[in-house]
Amino acid sequence: MVDANGNFIPDFGVIEICLVFIYLFIIFLISSYIKNKNIDQYPFYKFLRPALFVKILGGIIFTLFYTYYYGSSDTHYYYLGTRGLNHLLLTNPSAFFSILFNGRGLETFSYFSDSSDFWAWSYMYIRTNSFIVQALTMPFALLGFNKFLLTVILLNCFCFIGHWKFFTMCQSLYPKIPKQLIISIFFIPSVIFWGSGIMKDTYTLTSTLWFTYNFYMIFVKKKNIIANIFMICFNIFCLVEIKPYIFIVLLPGAFIWIFYNYSHTIKNKIVRFLFTPFTSLIGLMISVLLLNYFNKNLGDYFSMDQIITKAQVTQQDLIREEAYGKHYYNIGTFDNSYSSLLKKAPISIVSGLFRPFIWEVQNVVMFISGIETLILFLVSLYIIIKVGFFRTIKFIFKEPLLIFSFLFVISFSYSVGLSSANFGALVRYRIPQLPFFVMGLFILHEKLKELKIEKEENNLSLKD
Repeated sequence: MVDANGNFIPDFGVIEICLVFIYLFIIFLISSYIKNKNIDQYPFYKFLRPALFVKILGGIIFTLFYTYYYGSSDTHYYYLGTRGLNHLLLTNPSAFFSILFNGRGLETFSYFSDSSDFWAWSYMYIRTNSFIVQALTMPFALLGFNKFLLTVILLNCFCFIGHWKFFTMCQSLYPKIPKQLIISIFFIPSVIFWGSGIMKDTYTLTSTLWFTYNFYMIFVKKKNIIANIFMICFNIFCLVEIKPYIFIVLLPGAFIWIFYNYSHTIKNKIVRFLFTPFTSLIGLMISVLLLNYFNKNLGDYFSMDQIITKAQVTQQDLIREEAYGKHYYNIGTFDNSYSSLLKKAPISIVSGLFRPFIWEVQNVVMFISGIETLILFLVSLYIIIKVGFFRTIKFIFKEPLLIFSFLFVISFSYSVGLSSANFGALVRYRIPQLPFFVMGLFILHEKLKELKIEKEENNLSLKD
């Protein structure tokens, strides 16, 4: 499976292919049962099976594409690391728990026997967040008999739960647009592809959506508090350990969303107008306190200077042609001053949302991404023109979820656009924001339709 040079050699045998169809059939039966059980009360459950199987299919396509097009890549080494850890757990549990709780120093090399286990060890030794991905994937590999495709299928079934939870939250808030919400969360091509393999992006995307649902259930609905506290802690752990910057840009908007939601219930317009900035400030203060609490776990992201330095280093690394090819963009250099960072905001946000532009693509994968970003840009432009710029702002400030979504999208696209530089990295890094952005556009369009209907009804009443 792994040659002397450490290159991954695929071995999807007949047994694994047969097991894939058996697993898919079992998943079909279970998902059909869940759909039939709930569809009378919740008609939107008709989307459950298509959404689930599209996510699974995305994981399979991603795995096969990276296996037969790119050869050895991150997803293969995550899988090898997962398999090696499972082998260690079953053959030498004390060594496994030593690695899990006491670290992965050079002395742990002796725990791994064959060549594939060695490559697993070397990969997780170099990158701590790679080890987290491997450790999180272990249960799915065990249930899938350590088969690559089965692991991918079961991983996506688990991640689907978080996506579906987020969808049900949005559906409860905007019940008139279930199709648009399904498209936003499950059917964006880049999200399907880059967010379904054994990769960091799959876990961070799921944790972002699931965290949002948990946060809403705890602080707004106040339902299933214990279960949601447990899951929000798990999702915070995933974000902080794998990609801390996502948690940093996610948390302030989440608290502003919740406090704005409370102020939105105040009926007196003057009191609400005065109270809203105050609650937003409280939300920011709480998020800063929490980020300070997590500072030991945030690594290079525990202070503003460290964040900027990390962005500078990452940007300069990703534009190295000898390592990443010519598929990069350059927004120019920047320093630690706020004026320098502010000047880079427009181009960073546009890059984080809408690049690569169609004329910047140089291969098939980037061409597909270019088409997607072009469509996204045209749809955004159409809705802003259709709704109107000032009315768009007005709609956003009337909807707490929209405030959170666009705060997250703007801050996230800025941070990703500022530091990514490489198009291959950019199209993967930005996927957590896309469901929020596309959903926000659909909600704005729906609000405009509701406003038009309201005006027509008022005109008819005046004529009567």
